[in-house]
Amino acid sequence: MALCPYFGQCGGCQTQHLEYEVQLTNKQRFVTDKLRKEGIEHPPPRIIPSNPYHYRNRMDFIFTPEGPGMRRQGRWDRMITTRTCPISNARINTLLAEVWTWLEKNTSELDIFDVRAKQGTLRYAVIRCTEYTDSSSITFILNTNSTKITKHQELIQTFSKTTTAQNILIGLVPRDTDQSVTSDCYTIKGDVYLTETLHGKNLRYHSQAFFQNNSAMAQAMIKHAEHLLNDAGGTLLDLYGGVGTFGICLAEHFQHALIIENSAESIKAAQHNIASNNLHNTTAHLTTRPHSPQKTSHQTSKPNPSPSSPTRHAAACSPKTTSKPCLRLKPQRILYISCNPAQMAKELRHLRNYNITDLALFDLFPQTNHIEAMALLERQRSHTPFA
Repeated sequence: MALCPYFGQCGGCQTQHLEYEVQLTNKQRFVTDKLRKEGIEHPPPRIIPSNPYHYRNRMDFIFTPEGPGMRRQGRWDRMITTRTCPISNARINTLLAEVWTWLEKNTSELDIFDVRAKQGTLRYAVIRCTEYTDSSSITFILNTNSTKITKHQELIQTFSKTTTAQNILIGLVPRDTDQSVTSDCYTIKGDVYLTETLHGKNLRYHSQAFFQNNSAMAQAMIKHAEHLLNDAGGTLLDLYGGVGTFGICLAEHFQHALIIENSAESIKAAQHNIASNNLHNTTAHLTTRPHSPQKTSHQTSKPNPSPSSPTRHAAACSPKTTSKPCLRLKPQRILYISCNPAQMAKELRHLRNYNITDLALFDLFPQTNHIEAMALLERQRSHTPFA
């Protein structure tokens, strides 16, 4: 039986009606079917479960005249108001209740954005609450084109004096753009950053930037990556490394860790995180290469003294978008982390000179169809420069 009273109407979850073990079996079968379809040989995948509920550290609630809510199943223009969300952590639900109280107190003064007419002011309340620290933020997304921004800023300023959220921000988004994050934001209270602790490392990230929405499972992924790579030495190359989550948490096992990312804001945070965690073997660099949906990290070792022997590497990269730059390094290992296993299966065709020696699935989003995969690829002894 679904725990959420809105299940079947709200578009946030798809599988609450299924027992959790059934959900895991279905996801495992989905990945193996995709790999089989592409002719990819692999060991039996292990699936690492999550807490089935109360796992999300971020929720984007849409304002409606009736209150904050979520999109209805299969609809972009119809919402269902929600007073609680069982897949969100307890702190998010506490802050959502505070937003409800504020909205009900100020209903007559608030100008709610109409998604069809593209008119109005107040659009989203994006609530983020970390799992292992006390960081929290609420970003109120407003319509840049509204003439009532000043009035809403005053109302949000009043809210900031009573809410228990550490950070309150206002973000501005044009009427024709439906997004809940923006670089055009400013603080009303607190700071623009949150800090989470994973694997003993403090990781700061911008309220408008990407960070894993399931902190417990992010930590499980780091631990598994450490298990696979802790005997490597050499250099870790963490491609599309974000704020440095994997590179920083695994750096102690390498002579050097190099974090590569195309978001300037994330690189700024990564550099802060490197310094705050006193890592002297880790650097972060900005690239202009388009962002890939797949997580990418390399682990590399010193060249063999014999000039005829290839440099030993291990990496996680997106073969379709970064195959040649990645493979020119002749990595011995590739740790491929994917938020889209179906696409991963297609892209692994570009790496035929590698064998999958370990395959793990991580259920970052229980009650949904989403699953993430981590594959360890090891280079075959006889190989050509490219797959």
